[in-house]
Amino acid sequence: MNNHDAPQPGTILWGVFSPNAPNLIDPDLLGLGGRETLDQLRALNVESRWRPDVILAISPHWTSRSTFLVDDSAAPRFIEDYTGFPPQLYGHTYRPPGDPALAALLVAEGKRSDLAVAANRDWGLDHGIWTVLRPLAPSARIPVVPLSITDEPPSTHIRWGQAIARAVARSGKNAVVVATGLILHNFSHFSFRPDAPVWKEGVEIEREILDLLLRGDVQALARFDRPKWREAAPEGDLAPYFVLAGALGTTFRPRLISNERVFGSAGMSLVEFTPADPGSLPPPPNLSIPG
Repeated sequence: MNNHDAPQPGTILWGVFSPNAPNLIDPDLLGLGGRETLDQLRALNVESRWRPDVILAISPHWTSRSTFLVDDSAAPRFIEDYTGFPPQLYGHTYRPPGDPALAALLVAEGKRSDLAVAANRDWGLDHGIWTVLRPLAPSARIPVVPLSITDEPPSTHIRWGQAIARAVARSGKNAVVVATGLILHNFSHFSFRPDAPVWKEGVEIEREILDLLLRGDVQALARFDRPKWREAAPEGDLAPYFVLAGALGTTFRPRLISNERVFGSAGMSLVEFTPADPGSLPPPPNLSIPG
């Protein structure tokens, strides 16, 4: 294990904010980028580097209205929720077990924190998470608990992340948190041409957001210009990142691993979060974030 051989039971060990896309299944098939991201995801070597008991997974594709949903199934559904790609990108699978006991603790802690949280088995592992988990934890033996995002503001997602950390502490299990999404992700500027021009205005917005993320300035990100943000990435609104930020607190250090350009203007920023003091992992966080 990296730098800490005996973490306390009930610890969040590590987190990652990762891009997701069907091209991560086989980047060379389309020739539109993704190889660097895929190689870096594999190099993170989560299974042997951190040896987690469970993976908490937040995809921007599972959106519920005002209630956070927790998949409490023993075997989350596998979903290929994308269309329009070559047939070689279909027919794949990633089927880890779930963790119903931890899911129940997550729901209970969310309710204890005055959040709307419920168990649900209607969704599962969509491509927003399994395209990332396949290279991160390829054995599919580590249990995965999928979590939804909602239409609530960043502050509510951060509070949910804090509740998640407390539930993990109660569980006695060591977890990693995998949140996914693309900072720059606007389909109107996508292209399947390898020589497509870059959307310069979008790249500038991406740089502003990524700079705040890498500085760990969660409060500034929560206040970021919403129309500008929506222009850059209409899908997900970085809600998975805010859940991750709430769960990790202020004592994890972000590190940009790669920032690949794909589909012309999509930005695949891969950021890992490791304990600032590897010898002393943090207690459950208590951030104060504006709505």
